[in-house]
Amino acid sequence: MPADTSPEAPVDASALQPRSPWWWVPSLYFTQALPNVLVVTVSTYAYTRLGVSARVIGLTSWLGLPWMLKPLWSPLVELLSTERRWVWSTEFFASIAFAIVGLGYMSEHFLWWTIVGYTILAFASATHDIAADGFYMKVLSTHDQTWFTGIRSVAFRGGLIYGEGLLVMVAGLLIRQGYEPAVAWASSHLAAAVTFLLLASYHAIVLPHAADKAHDVAFSVAQLGQQVANIFQHFFTEVPLATALPFLLLFRFAEAQVVKFIGKFLLDRRELGGMGLLEDQVGFINGTLGVAALLAGGVVGSFLAARHGLRFWLLPMAAMMNLTNVAFLALAYWQPENLGWVGLAVVIEKFGYGVGFTGYMLYMLNLARGKHQTSFYAMCTGFMTLGLIVPGSFAGYPLEYLGYTKFFIWILLATIPSFVVTWVVYLQLDPNFGRREDTAT
Repeated sequence: MPADTSPEAPVDASALQPRSPWWWVPSLYFTQALPNVLVVTVSTYAYTRLGVSARVIGLTSWLGLPWMLKPLWSPLVELLSTERRWVWSTEFFASIAFAIVGLGYMSEHFLWWTIVGYTILAFASATHDIAADGFYMKVLSTHDQTWFTGIRSVAFRGGLIYGEGLLVMVAGLLIRQGYEPAVAWASSHLAAAVTFLLLASYHAIVLPHAADKAHDVAFSVAQLGQQVANIFQHFFTEVPLATALPFLLLFRFAEAQVVKFIGKFLLDRRELGGMGLLEDQVGFINGTLGVAALLAGGVVGSFLAARHGLRFWLLPMAAMMNLTNVAFLALAYWQPENLGWVGLAVVIEKFGYGVGFTGYMLYMLNLARGKHQTSFYAMCTGFMTLGLIVPGSFAGYPLEYLGYTKFFIWILLATIPSFVVTWVVYLQLDPNFGRREDTAT
């Protein structure tokens, strides 16, 4: 990990707005997404094909623990070196972790080796998230952050689609060609390792040398500890925790359970209540119809928030995030054989997810505004991850007990906490946040 505390040469931040962001915002958030989707979602696909039970798959939600705990070391990222340097160095570490996972799938004890590799990958990715989000907030104004939220969201979704679409297709096509599932999934993860290595090299060259912190002297351990303690103290005194924490933890309560098991639902045999698809079919749907729906949802959500403010659209965004899961209930109930119906359900859900998650991201940006944006945003995303881990970890139990149709009925009931916490935040949110008139804050 980088530890050089010397400042990087600053440049005029105005020169980066708005001409430079399109060069690095998409690739930065594409890179942020890829490890997350492989650890949280694609691992479920691989484990399903290799015969791991739903309960064990649910427990692998705890692989996301580093993303929850990253606030503990986020002040170190902010205080040591620069966000730019942290970005590309953690990407190099992550490429090594991808290779460990890929080789692990070909081991006799694949579950243990892949868990080790995924854990290393998660720690590298969580640190990368801290630096990338801090870099994004420091070089863009508040309004530009709102404007580029759509592009950022689309790029992040693009990374998800690359992992959940193209790499899954690669595994599926290899299986169709007669390769063992373990070899197919190993190949997909090794391809991800190469991709990440290229992206790390690219960012080491093209990321702008933004005006960043300048350290007159190196921090001593005592000074660093005091700085960290001060940042945490500011977070717990400046952020409205009574309303913010329930929102961060429960806004995605239902969606977290769907995300963990939708891949298993699509791949499981029809006699088990699943759709009986193969990996290449699932990857193709996610990589074509899915990416189009996410593009539309992310851009629409960002445009609406920038035009009318986040508060105006927050409740409709919550509805889009949650109620579109009725499409999967319809699939589970009727189990249509026509692949077009599966594609339609994916489009409906992913468009709603794109709109809803844009509002969620903007709310975290609102909470993070101030002197310690990097650390505050990392703390918010840590609570967000906890809101994914806990529901996902126990979702395997109701799935095994209820079966897919009743499980998706449970998912619709589980949206109630999301609407309650959204309503509370809606009542207190600044109506001008996200609008062009709010750029001075």
